[in-house]
Amino acid sequence: MDLFERYQLRRVINACGKMTHLAGAIVLPEIAAAATESLKHFFVLDELQAAAGRVIAASTGAESGCVTACTAAGITLGVAACMTGNDLAKVHQLPDATGMPSRVLIQKGHCIDYGNPITQSIRWPGRRPSRSARQPLHAG
Repeated sequence: MDLFERYQLRRVINACGKMTHLAGAIVLPEIAAAATESLKHFFVLDELQAAAGRVIAASTGAESGCVTACTAAGITLGVAACMTGNDLAKVHQLPDATGMPSRVLIQKGHCIDYGNPITQSIRWPGRRPSRSARQPLHAG
């Protein structure tokens, strides 16, 4: 089946890498097989997220892991986690950020648009980005 013809889609050469607006990434065959198998079953999402988090943590050496739908969601959840810590009352309080840390420091050169402005992902949980005065270093 040619999805490009069937749905009248343009063919794209991706010179950017993993990009949400280009449908994410082409995955390895073993990942495609696992995804295909998963579509035959129902799962309790909290259990599935916990299992995925354990795999991410073990693979990266991180304290824990969390699967998100996209970069924007990952940034937003990361900012929200820094704001709330382990305080469940603060989690439920969002996006009202009263009494929580008020700024996110980001280098000016990191304020990019990857399909939506990164600063918007920071604002979603109730924060405002604060660009640093230092200019980012550029290779070359």
